[in-house]
Amino acid sequence: MKWKINRLVHAPVSGLPKKQRDFADVVDIKMFFSLQKEATKTSYLLGDPHFKALYTESWEGPPHPWVAFLNSSPPMLQSAYTVEAAIALRVFDRGKLKKQHSPLEFFGQLKKTADYPKNIQEAFAFALFDFKAPFDDQPELEQWRSDVRVVIHERDNLPRLRRSQSVLLRHGYQLLDLMSDLRQIRPTAEEFISEWDDFKNKATIELPLIFAIVYWGEAAYCLTEIGYMAEAQTFLDKQNQAVDELLSLLPFLSDDLAGGLWRHHLGRLAYYRGDFGDALQQYCMEWKLHQEDSALKARLQRSIASVLSDIGHLDMAQHLAEQALEKQQRNSDPEEYKTLGRLGEIYARQGDYSQAIEYFSQSWEIQSSRTREGQTAIYLGHAHLLLGELSQAEAFYGQAEKADKFQNKGFNPYLVMGRIALAQREGDAEQVKNLWEIHQDKLDKLRGDKVLPAAVIATAVYLCDAAQVDLVDLYIEKLIAENYLIEVIFPLHLRPPNAGQLDRIIKGLRQWQQGIDALEQVTEKSIQASSALTPALLLQALATVQEVNNWGALDGFLRRIYPMNLVLVSKSDMRVCG
Repeated sequence: MKWKINRLVHAPVSGLPKKQRDFADVVDIKMFFSLQKEATKTSYLLGDPHFKALYTESWEGPPHPWVAFLNSSPPMLQSAYTVEAAIALRVFDRGKLKKQHSPLEFFGQLKKTADYPKNIQEAFAFALFDFKAPFDDQPELEQWRSDVRVVIHERDNLPRLRRSQSVLLRHGYQLLDLMSDLRQIRPTAEEFISEWDDFKNKATIELPLIFAIVYWGEAAYCLTEIGYMAEAQTFLDKQNQAVDELLSLLPFLSDDLAGGLWRHHLGRLAYYRGDFGDALQQYCMEWKLHQEDSALKARLQRSIASVLSDIGHLDMAQHLAEQALEKQQRNSDPEEYKTLGRLGEIYARQGDYSQAIEYFSQSWEIQSSRTREGQTAIYLGHAHLLLGELSQAEAFYGQAEKADKFQNKGFNPYLVMGRIALAQREGDAEQVKNLWEIHQDKLDKLRGDKVLPAAVIATAVYLCDAAQVDLVDLYIEKLIAENYLIEVIFPLHLRPPNAGQLDRIIKGLRQWQQGIDALEQVTEKSIQASSALTPALLLQALATVQEVNNWGALDGFLRRIYPMNLVLVSKSDMRVCG
């Protein structure tokens, strides 16, 4: 930016009344950060002896011939350099720096802060992960940016641990390498904590706060992947603590810190606890901040598609998932298999089981046989079951069991759900009862999103044994508590709710609709839904039910409620199997 700086004009000849005088000049300074072999004054400012700030100057200056007699390097210029670096790193509010100022004014403010130069050093470390500060186009820096994008944005593994003379880049690569290694072994919460403590103890510098923000964000993401929501929330709290510390030093980074480095976890945790309205609100905030980032946008599109699929907006969910898949296939994204699986589930919810099988099969095939779990094979079994292809369903359930055993994964309620549904459709009431009794204790302890398969199982048991009325009533309450407001319609057709339960369902559906309205605003698209079971459609149907006092008005919905429809049988057989 432009700075007002007094420069000395030396007398061109001796004998004049004044040997020198001040000239109020204006300089336009451009700067960028670069890797250098030797340390400079700016290296100390940035906290790394192998980085420095480089500057170019453009002076307005007096007309000829006086410009030849100006002091070329006024003392105030060094202050301008320091302030320029602070501005580039957003230590100052850019919005208040539109006019020409004396650099001493801002340099004085900078040095008065108790945290100088720590605030600049933390801002510089953040910039190495954020990419918004001006950096030199050096091959080593280009490689660093590429590796950060691969490991953090695309969630792939670090190709190799690179060496650097820069102490910040060296520790940064060690962090990326640690994250890559941990993804391969699926650590427990205790192991994540132990690995971080070990990393800190071995570090030769005080680790910048952005390292903690990135690490605990990765830990939270990994634990949500395997369903450990309470532990994930603990790590999100650790991340938020580091974010708060950084914001106390650098309040003008608030918009960037509200983005994909951490807000995505807020949306994911809201999604997994069934608070779909809040999840959409969190994703809407992230959408505003990541319009241009392809990798983060693809992940965000898949996450929004997951929410929309679960609340019945299948057309928009399909559109977003397809957009995400296109980006991921173009970038060879390692999470492509997840988006393929999400598309398979969307088609299953739409009743297009053949297309669902196509996407589930693609997802299953591209997963490594060393790391894939049985969940995708279970979904394939469900799709074949719903097509009436019972032998194929059994075959895929068998593949799922083998894959889970290979990954040392024990009880899987989704697999039990599939096998009980299969037994019911085969008319084997004894097998339904046996499977239920074998797994009852574990099923009763399930919480969160695992309540759904347990509820499907409970409904199947009730359909085979009308004496299990208390069981289905219990799971109706659990489904409402976990916000399965579409799926609960199926057992409610068998056991209508009380007034309090119905009020909670209606309130939850309205909150979902508010989240949809917010998403329409940020995406500038109207989320239309054809015949899907959307919040608006369900609210309308429930109003009809209340008006006519007859839950039979929902008969037409039952075959469209996935995965409850795994146990759907003809109305005449509602109380028996087969």
